[in-house]
Amino acid sequence: MSSPATEQIEKDLLRTFPGHPLCSDPSGIDTLRRVLTAYSWSNSFIGYCQSMNFIAAFLLLFNSEEDVFWILTVIIDSIIPQYFGPCLVGARVRSSLFLSCCGR
Repeated sequence: MSSPATEQIEKDLLRTFPGHPLCSDPSGIDTLRRVLTAYSWSNSFIGYCQSMNFIAAFLLLFNSEEDVFWILTVIIDSIIPQYFGPCLVGARVRSSLFLSCCGR
């Protein structure tokens, strides 16, 4: 089932850990696609943002597809809610703090 984020998800699937067996195997790519698409439907405000693919793929190394969906949901919706979304506020604040600490 496609979502408004399907086009961006498709672009990022093959960019996710290229060469790793999980992301080189069609069934692994299908699993990652399903997790990301399901999340994009479950949180239509955020949908899909780049880098969610890396988090989900890493989690798929150790967890089932369904567990990864729920873990990803908790991470994005509860633990780091400001990092993903239209403005990427949390990521921008962290990068500003990092640059100020490094003396740039």
